[in-house]
Amino acid sequence: MGLDGASESWSRPASSALLRPRASRPSTSALLPAATVAVSVTAVLLPGLAGGALGVPLGVALHDLVLPAMGDAAGLVLPDSITDVYQAPALAALAVGGPLIAVLGALLPAGWAARVRTATALRAE
Repeated sequence: MGLDGASESWSRPASSALLRPRASRPSTSALLPAATVAVSVTAVLLPGLAGGALGVPLGVALHDLVLPAMGDAAGLVLPDSITDVYQAPALAALAVGGPLIAVLGALLPAGWAARVRTATALRAE
């Protein structure tokens, strides 16, 4: 009996000294289309999360540095209504936007990869 519980019959070809199992059923090692889409989408989720987690604080810090410097260069003192534009809901939406855009961007290629043969999808990568 094989490791997966299926019975195997062993044969010894005359031209070879090695024992080879005779397959009793076709191999099912290929991913199902839904699993291919899930793997593809999951692969872009971590970079999307990292982009949202790093991009939002860095963007706010850059905004806080550049906008006052631009006002100073023009000889203006910018009021708080101009410089304090980010509220908590907007920052949360921006942080969620990174992974969301990554996942939405992966859906079309993932669907294509699920429909074509594995070798074709890997060659196109």
